[in-house]
Amino acid sequence: MRYETGDDLDKFVFQPLQSRQIDDLEDLRRLLGRCEIVDPSWAELQNFAQFLNKQLSDCDKSYYCRSGLMGEEWKGFKSFVVKFMLYMSKNFATSSLCKYSEQENTDLTNFSILEERRWEKNSHPYIFFNPDGHTMTFLGFHISEEGNLIDPDNPHIIIKNGIMHPELFQILALNKVFFQQNYQQLNKLEKISKISAVINMELLEDPDPGYVLTLDNTKKILAILMRFRCNIPVV
Repeated sequence: MRYETGDDLDKFVFQPLQSRQIDDLEDLRRLLGRCEIVDPSWAELQNFAQFLNKQLSDCDKSYYCRSGLMGEEWKGFKSFVVKFMLYMSKNFATSSLCKYSEQENTDLTNFSILEERRWEKNSHPYIFFNPDGHTMTFLGFHISEEGNLIDPDNPHIIIKNGIMHPELFQILALNKVFFQQNYQQLNKLEKISKISAVINMELLEDPDPGYVLTLDNTKKILAILMRFRCNIPVV
């Protein structure tokens, strides 16, 4: 509700015991409005809510999103993160399968993969709050100077307009927080380092020199991990 009304999220911390009286129908309306999935199933809506709840909970615990710690110059950072989490939640919740048979059984032969939902045809921008509470992991996206979320492999593809205020972009750049990393140039140890930060395990060397760790595989590993953490089925 605070997000919808444009309230300052930088100073807001969720307090479960002080939360308002829950209105189930109103909360359902908000979920349906924010998940942006056309005619979602209950499973998709549940996956959206579980993923968003996990990410927002980690957001509140993060050093960079806690009120008063980062100063006024980082104003708007938490709002940016919430916008990003909403997009990520939709991405994780949307099913890739389409049922083309009206039969009641759930045999996979009655389903097909939606062409527009194929993994390789979509961008997969990720922000992860690392378990240490003091670092974050960015992967699979760029942000333009105008504050738009863009595909790192094709700067002409705008994933979401206005996800960050341009002034915040400049302030973060001055603080050496850059959102235009060339992920394709990451070597294997750098990819392992990103995975290690998210799983909170320090790996100083390659655990399997024979395995070719691509950027795509790195994203899939982290996506599977997040699905497990959020109790979302992994197919």
